[in-house]
This record gives sequence, structure tokens and C-alpha cells, in this order.
Amino acid sequence: MVIDKKFAILFVILTGLFCSCTTTIKYKVSRPAKLSTYGIQTIAVLPYEPKSEKSTSASPQAVYSMEKLYNRICTTIVNENYCSLVDPTAFKEAESKAELCDAYITFSVSQFYVYENFYLDDGSIYQWSSDLSKKSFYNIDDYGRALPVPLYVIENSTTNSAVQFSSDTNVSRHVDMMFSYNVIDSSTNKVIAMEDFVISADSDEYKFGSVLPEASSIIENQLNIYASKIVSNFQPYTEDKANSLISDSKNENMKEAKRLAAKGNEENIRAAKKIYFNEYSLNKNLDAAYNFSVLCLSLNEINEAFWVMKTVCSESDNYKYKELLGQLEKELYYQNALNQ
Repeated sequence: MVIDKKFAILFVILTGLFCSCTTTIKYKVSRPAKLSTYGIQTIAVLPYEPKSEKSTSASPQAVYSMEKLYNRICTTIVNENYCSLVDPTAFKEAESKAELCDAYITFSVSQFYVYENFYLDDGSIYQWSSDLSKKSFYNIDDYGRALPVPLYVIENSTTNSAVQFSSDTNVSRHVDMMFSYNVIDSSTNKVIAMEDFVISADSDEYKFGSVLPEASSIIENQLNIYASKIVSNFQPYTEDKANSLISDSKNENMKEAKRLAAKGNEENIRAAKKIYFNEYSLNKNLDAAYNFSVLCLSLNEINEAFWVMKTVCSESDNYKYKELLGQLEKELYYQNALNQ
């Protein structure tokens, strides 16, 4: 049988690439809370209070939405138990805030608008947004309670023409909200964390005459997401990491260790780690030392990997080795922070 020469060469190249494909070791690492350096053990979450009763931020639905956010944050802090929650009333009455808690959280709302979208028979959309920050035009009162649903004919102020609705008209409710939070150090009154959030959400479409959901329920899912983000300032967390092993298709020990490590379970990773260490110890193979340290890192054996790579970097200027040493130094820092 005659084999095309070009095909044979291509086969050899592809086989070589396949055999030398990179093995990536994936693992998780622990991280201290974002505000861990402040040593926050006790915290007060202050309920939202509008700065002006005349602003959109003072509308009942805005206040109710922030109450949902507040409750979610407090519940999460209590359940996760990473720090203790201080009663907000006690916080307000305390002469020395710093003696009562390490930090406190405040909120502000800069925008809160609610309006309805009417989907008319001709395919056009009519938005009703007249003073909807305080009272929804369609079917809800100042306190968010459903009203009996009348049939509306809206006078369009621009054209002085009536916008007609029929039984086939659909309607949805839209909510726009902008709010922020501050975490304040009680001993210094300095803001140590802050962030602005923007929410824009629509309800499902309903037939005209249906009772639409409250604004706070339309944005509740997004409020819960932001509540988790705020609480994450005080929670340790994990990160996904990955490092690739250095391949050496000519070294049988390196090939065997790589084969075991590629299986991904702890037993085989430990077996591969032992082979890499022996290859490094007996043959001064610095790539084997690198791979050994990568596997140590995936097993959270940071100190062992650090000292091996420190020795390797004293013998070589290889950028890849130094990069791994820097990563190990960073992990040691985080490890010490978690143990404090």
C-alpha cells in the first residue's frame, strides 16, 4: 500500500501535537473577605431613610423596595455568621458607635421611577409616566395596594388626541431605580467601601384591566443579587484557578507523571507529585520541580511548593518559574489572612 508522503508528514505532526498537548490542573483557592483588613466582627445595617419627602426616592414603593433589600442583607449576615449584626435602634441611641460595632452600612436612593407600557392595536407602544414616582397611574395607590381597575382614555398632551385602549391592549410595568450603599468604619467615620447600582426591569405583559405586580416585586430578583454582593464584603470566598504543566515527551518520568495528573483525582495527583519530586531531586530537573509545585498548589500545600520554587528561582531566571513563585507568595499571604 502506498502512503502519500504529505499525508505521512501531516500525520506525524498531528500525532506529536496530540502527544504534547497541555495538561491543565484546575483547583479552587480560598480568599479572605474583601474588607478583612478592617477586622469587622460586628456591623450595623441602618434602614433606608429618604433625604427628602418630595423626591422620587421617598415614594412608598421606593421605600418598600429598600426594605426588601435591607431584610435580605440582614438575613444573610445572620445566617452566614461571618460577623455579628447589631440592632439599628441600639446603634442610633449609642453615644459611642465604635464601642457598639466595628462598621455600619447606609443606603441612598437617587432615582425611582415606575411607568406603564401600553401595547396598542396598531403595534405602537404608549408610555404613561406622569408623576409615576409617587403614584402609579394604572392600578396601584400610594402604598402599593391594588386599586379597582377603571378603563382609561388618556388625553395625549402633545397632540391633544385621545389614546384609546381595547380589550386586546396589553400592558406591562417598568421600573427604573438607582441606589448606593456605603460601609463606614465606626472608629474613624471613613467610608471603606461603596458602590452604585442601577436597576431597570419590566414585568410580564398582561391584558388591559389586569392588576399589575408591585414595583418592588418586579425588581426583587435584582435586589437579592445586589444584597448578596453587598454582604460579600464580609464573607470569605473561593476563586477558580488553573495552571498548566510543562511537558517533556522525551522524559519517561515526566510523561508518566503527566498521565497520572491528567486524571484529575487526588490519588493520581499525589502519585504524579511524587514522581515529579523524585525527578527533580535525582536529576535536578527544574521543569519537574515546577510541575511538582503546581500540583502542591492544587492540593493547598503552599509552603512545600513555595520553598521548592524559591530554590529553583535562585538557580534559574526562567520567567515561568518566577511567575509561579509570585503566585505562591500571594497564596501564602491569603492563607495567613484567613488564619488570623
